[in-house]
Amino acid sequence: MCSRDEIDKITVAYPNIPGLKDFWADIESKKIEFINYRFDSLTVDKNFLNLNFYRLLKRERRVVEEKVKRENYDLLFAHAPTDVLILKNFLEQTSTIFYSAIPSYARVWPFEIAIVKYLERLRKVICVSEFMQDEIKRILPSKKNIYMIHNGIELENLKSNPPTSVKNIGVVARFEREKNVVLAIKVFRFLIKKYGYLSLHLFGDGSKKRTVENFVRRNKIKSVYFHGFVKNTDEIYSKIDLLVVPSKMETLSLVIFEAMSRGIPVVASNVGGIPEIIKDGYNGFLAEPNVKSFIDKITRIIENPEIINDFGKNYAQTLSKFDIREKFEDLYKVLFDQA
Repeated sequence: MCSRDEIDKITVAYPNIPGLKDFWADIESKKIEFINYRFDSLTVDKNFLNLNFYRLLKRERRVVEEKVKRENYDLLFAHAPTDVLILKNFLEQTSTIFYSAIPSYARVWPFEIAIVKYLERLRKVICVSEFMQDEIKRILPSKKNIYMIHNGIELENLKSNPPTSVKNIGVVARFEREKNVVLAIKVFRFLIKKYGYLSLHLFGDGSKKRTVENFVRRNKIKSVYFHGFVKNTDEIYSKIDLLVVPSKMETLSLVIFEAMSRGIPVVASNVGGIPEIIKDGYNGFLAEPNVKSFIDKITRIIENPEIINDFGKNYAQTLSKFDIREKFEDLYKVLFDQA
């Protein structure tokens, strides 16, 4: 057990974590070092059947292992199963904590065996949703140190500016299999025929982007715009009146927080940790991940725009449960045995 003042330095290998610097509140002492190894930024199908995936893991493991050997860390804080695989040679010498999600491909045999092998050796496992906690407990029934700390959003940066109607529909996601972007396009293909004034805006990049682009071109679907990866979230949400989250699986979905913070209504798949944020009909709509269900829910908002204000009245209460500063405090306690 140690206090915050006793920690010499924390190295974060995934720097895009909102509020982390402010939480530590000691930037001048250089206690926080941000590094970014390239794995997360590269476009690759993160599937255990993909040979490029293995090549990338091998290359990135060399980069990270050199850093870990040089610094001689006391604690490693892995963000994803790929990080655990990269750091596998250090699981015996170092207290390693895993924090994130088990992707869909890793939850089926035989890939689940490899993930379980490594997770069983970790000191603690921290999950970002109740759904993920249940999943971890299912594959690690004998493990005791499993915690749940929701991810969150900075409440100080809320910028609510709700639309009055729906004209521009948005999807903010990586173009990967589990994000299911093609489902949103199939839904939009129906909606554009019924309501000719709509447009669909796709924000993101990924290994399946060309597949999605080809689907749009092959089916001659008009008013679909690919914006690529956009870092400025204000730029994203100023362009859309409705966020659609068509995922097959989501651990929690930060884009839902982002949309709510700007007063934008959300229709999302009833999967994973999403129901821990959205209560159907209260602060958004939950849809089954199929075309008919999404069409039904989106149509209700298009034809009854007063629903946007009804949802908006409940956003503040929803987001207050996901204050990132409180989550960092909880995380700190678990990391340093003060829970």
